[in-house]
Amino acid sequence: MPSRMPQQIAVAFALSAFVVSIAVGLINEVPTMTILLRSIVVLFVTATIGRMFGLVAFVAVNEHLTAITKNNPIAEQIQMPTLPKSGGPGEVEILE
Repeated sequence: MPSRMPQQIAVAFALSAFVVSIAVGLINEVPTMTILLRSIVVLFVTATIGRMFGLVAFVAVNEHLTAITKNNPIAEQIQMPTLPKSGGPGEVEILE
């Protein structure tokens, strides 16, 4: 299953920029149609930039995890006895 991280980063970038663009337009009392058109353009541009950042981050994380797992393999499990062996210390003989 491919990672959705680049897409999620792109969406976060785009929506953040969209909201900031609308807020700045409203604060500066720009006409509503102009605010929406500019905000939509900003949405698409920042989605593209965010996707590029997301892909770079995805590759960096994958390379780092690959290097870590290659240099530090998981050790084999140590076999621990769960039950005492018969005749071992701590075993009690019941006399009748």
